Amino acid sequence: MASDAAERAYSDAGAAEDPQHPGVGILTYDHRDGTWSLAPAAAAAALLGVGASYPRTRAGWIALVHAEDRAGFVAALDALPRVGVLQHLHRIDRPGDGALRWVAVSGKLRYDADGRPGTLQATVQDVTDRHRRDEAVRRQPGFLRALLQTIPDAVWLKDADGVFLACNQEFERLLGATEDEIVGKTDLDFVPPEAAEFFRQKDQEAVAAGETRHNEEWVVYADGRRALWDTAKTPMVSDGRLVGILGTARDITERRRAQNDLDQSQRQLREMFQDHTAPMLLVDPDGSVIVDANPAASALYGYPRDALVGTRFADLSQLDEAELTRDHWEALTAGRSYRVSAHRLASGEERMVESWISPTEAATGPLLFVILHDVTERVRAERRLRMVAKVFTQSHDGVVICDADERIVDANPAFTAITGFTREEVLGETPRVLASGRHDPTFFASMWNALSCQGYWEGEVWNRRKSGELYATHTSIAAVTGDHDEITHYIGTFSDITALKGHQAQLERLAHHDPLTGLANRLLLGERFEWALAQARRHPGHHLAVCYLDLDAFKPINDTHGHDVGDLLLVAIGNRLSRSVRAIDTVARLGGDEFVLLLTGLSGVDQCVALIQRVLHAVTQPIAINGLDFSVTASVGIALAPEDGTDADTLLRHADQAMYQAKQAGKNGIHLFDRAEEHAARVRRRQRERVSFGLGAGEFRLHYQPKVDMVSGAVVGVEALVRWEHPDRGLLLPAEFLPWIDGTDLDAVLGRWVLDEAIRQVSAWRSDGLALGVSVNVSPAYFQRPGFVDEVAAALRGAPELPPRALELEIHESAALNDLDAATALLDRCHALGVAIALDDFGTGYSSLTYLRQLPIDTVKLDPTFVGAMTTSRGDLAIVQCVIELSKAFDRAIVAEGVETIELGTRLIALGCAVGQGYGVAAPMPPTEIPGWIARFTVPEAWAHPG
Repeated sequence: MASDAAERAYSDAGAAEDPQHPGVGILTYDHRDGTWSLAPAAAAAALLGVGASYPRTRAGWIALVHAEDRAGFVAALDALPRVGVLQHLHRIDRPGDGALRWVAVSGKLRYDADGRPGTLQATVQDVTDRHRRDEAVRRQPGFLRALLQTIPDAVWLKDADGVFLACNQEFERLLGATEDEIVGKTDLDFVPPEAAEFFRQKDQEAVAAGETRHNEEWVVYADGRRALWDTAKTPMVSDGRLVGILGTARDITERRRAQNDLDQSQRQLREMFQDHTAPMLLVDPDGSVIVDANPAASALYGYPRDALVGTRFADLSQLDEAELTRDHWEALTAGRSYRVSAHRLASGEERMVESWISPTEAATGPLLFVILHDVTERVRAERRLRMVAKVFTQSHDGVVICDADERIVDANPAFTAITGFTREEVLGETPRVLASGRHDPTFFASMWNALSCQGYWEGEVWNRRKSGELYATHTSIAAVTGDHDEITHYIGTFSDITALKGHQAQLERLAHHDPLTGLANRLLLGERFEWALAQARRHPGHHLAVCYLDLDAFKPINDTHGHDVGDLLLVAIGNRLSRSVRAIDTVARLGGDEFVLLLTGLSGVDQCVALIQRVLHAVTQPIAINGLDFSVTASVGIALAPEDGTDADTLLRHADQAMYQAKQAGKNGIHLFDRAEEHAARVRRRQRERVSFGLGAGEFRLHYQPKVDMVSGAVVGVEALVRWEHPDRGLLLPAEFLPWIDGTDLDAVLGRWVLDEAIRQVSAWRSDGLALGVSVNVSPAYFQRPGFVDEVAAALRGAPELPPRALELEIHESAALNDLDAATALLDRCHALGVAIALDDFGTGYSSLTYLRQLPIDTVKLDPTFVGAMTTSRGDLAIVQCVIELSKAFDRAIVAEGVETIELGTRLIALGCAVGQGYGVAAPMPPTEIPGWIARFTVPEAWAHPG
């Protein structure tokens, strides 16, 4: 039944084409004699602007085509017998009104029985509005496109007494009066009495029926023109009371006149519907059921015709029911509706479809004629254009658009914010208005070459603002091409990276240079190392030297005068080092007072030594800081490539080891790396690592050697002596392990452990009733370490029951050798804690008398070397006598170490030294043995009653 309805629809479809869809006509062209006709009859004037007298010949048809499109159209006509299809889009010059319109011609050629070209049947459609809209999308992004809809019907409103209340423009044209002149009057004021009576009767019939009543009537316009109207009158009721009558009228004169012509085109319309490349549907407005679909519609949706027929249009369109109903109502009442919306295909894909809906009449009643166009790509293009427009205006990057001649045609707000030039100031100018002058012609030649070859260029450009200020940009330029690959525009985008460039340069310097001296840091030194090693490999006759330089006695200056002075001294030293080497060399600071000199292109070791001697001479010159003159020396270790290594880490390590040897050799000198020394250094490192492990594993012990009054027999204290209970080698004395850690951080770690353990043990004895004092040896390295006094104070706080005087610190005179004043200050702070101070091994140094006079010490300990030899050496005896007398003169207590025999004790007592310690008294013993030994100890008769 749907198929029958479709057939009847085609028989009447043409009735709607002229008045309801004036943009479409059916063209019949006889290829044999070149004659043509256009149905309906009015379409010739509506579409082509020609009257009945216009020649319907091939020449006449071609003459309508615009001159610029004519050649292509003629070619299409000439090709028609061969291809059998005519599809052409061109402009026509309408003779009637001179208007320029776009039309689309689409149809198939039918052949005679003998195969000769016969008649072409084609649709001719005015697509000017759509063409202009598409052109606007392409050429004018950002502008909204809309299709102007007009309502040709006359509309008026009367009250219950037939007095006009309102009307539209079409009704004004009918009566030849304005709305203001019509409102308040009746039909009698404008038409003859018999006509006014006819209108009144029709109004009453509608009122009596209580519903809309239609009738056809001939009316005469004010200008004398007669027209047949299809009139609808509807009573308007409010609260059960008649308040007025709404009248609408549609001029159907031309539709009646065209009826015969349209009937003749039934078959042509049917064929056009089937053969047209545009998807078309016929839809029953009652329920929106599809009653027919052409092959193009089946191809669009992916459903066969039989599946589409009977399907609701709402099942294809993704519009909701309310919107779809409004579209259909608009088409039925206004003659046309237009919509772009999503449609779902059989595959499940959604496509954007443009729907043109107009009413048509079929024998079974009104239908909706739907022409569809897949505009998915166009919609996507519009969205992209809107997005591009938004990006253009809101982007923080500057955007400038130039034509093919490099003239600026547009610029966004960010362009003004960055450059200072307004858009109006640069329109028509070239980007050279921003030129900084910092780039040479080759830079721009390379840029244009990239644009020409690749269509794109990206890089950093220095420009100049309107104020004259220079700024750096990260710029991208793209060439835009036309349909024939010709460049039509250039689009440049740029961001201001001036601050970033400055920050980058600052970070680059911070990353590669020492912040204090400005010299190369370890990272930059590594990069220079790689380059220098590569150069040395390419030139075998050239040598590379790594010189590790460490300042001698810098720490006392830093501690005494403060870090500010120390920093200024380091800066001055760095400047001198830089001035002393060659331009190809590198000076780096690794930290503290350690510097590295990377010397390249050397002829041999002699040239290297000569350069370093020059460097040392520059370093040792006095430096004035804050009114004071400072003189420092330096120790330098040298490693050569490739003799001493072929990679940066190895050379640097070997130079460091050589520098350590220079320190050991007396400082202020140069030492070349020696592999035998390097082996010894590895041995030392392994020994230190074993000592460190032993400390962590609890392998160290303290033994205690008593100090006694050799006359009275009183035990006056004990000296704590460290021992290593090695799991493999047994009990080790200090001489077997202390040399490995001398001067290292491990020295101080062991010293703090001895201090804490000795105080703990003496406190434990006191808890058991044994009141003893303890002497603890402090190495020079530990004594001079920052925070030493604080560590002593912390150790005492850990044993609050122990009187501070019970602790005696034994300091070797070499601890004061470098800086007597600093040593004095440290000992004063120790005295302030309440502890006693002993000067150990007195007599072995170079300034003993000075130390005895200046240092705040309580006890002098005679060196065991002199004590042991005084019975056989008059010189050693004289030294012992001298030390005893000096101690008495300076009011210092005296203790003799190395009392190995009774005879030595007797001689010491005779010389005035009564307190001694040594194997002649007791050997060092574990703490558990001390109480028993004290209980058993008695002095020899020779000591108790000296001669």
